[in-house]
Amino acid sequence: MAAGDLKTQYAASSNLTVTALNSLAASSTWVAGWQSDVIDNSTNKYGTYELKGLITAGATGAQVGIIEIWVIRMIDDTNWPDVFTGAGQAAKTVTSRNVLYSCGVLVKAIPTDAVASRAYPFNVPDIASYFGGAMPEKCLVWITHTAQSTTNTLAASGQQVTTKGIYGNVAQA
Repeated sequence: MAAGDLKTQYAASSNLTVTALNSLAASSTWVAGWQSDVIDNSTNKYGTYELKGLITAGATGAQVGIIEIWVIRMIDDTNWPDVFTGAGQAAKTVTSRNVLYSCGVLVKAIPTDAVASRAYPFNVPDIASYFGGAMPEKCLVWITHTAQSTTNTLAASGQQVTTKGIYGNVAQA
């Protein structure tokens, strides 16, 4: 590698806590969902993050619907939009679908089928690309779904949401 060459580097993967995502109830109006812990880029200053994981459908009944994955960014240095708080992972209900659209960006929609306990992998390779190429200083993931079943929930376990920072490194002489 010659001096001045830019090389892509990857940070270690970090699994977000998903306790409140397990058994998340379906939301026919797309307003009830799960908020992740904050993805804090204020210190690392990565160029972007990759977001990936598995969402596992409930064990009983048909799981036909859609899983939506959103990224919500802070409004300013201390405030979050609508019901989002950045105070840790939790179940949240946004004010309305229209308010949700004003809060963040839909980064993945996963159609589900009628197979119980199916794991649906997802990958969002570049969060920054959804924000004009600039990675938010702080953001969080919000997941909602309409995967209807006899229990109307995701599986009690098997959920995974993982982040990985991506940055450039310039070779020195």
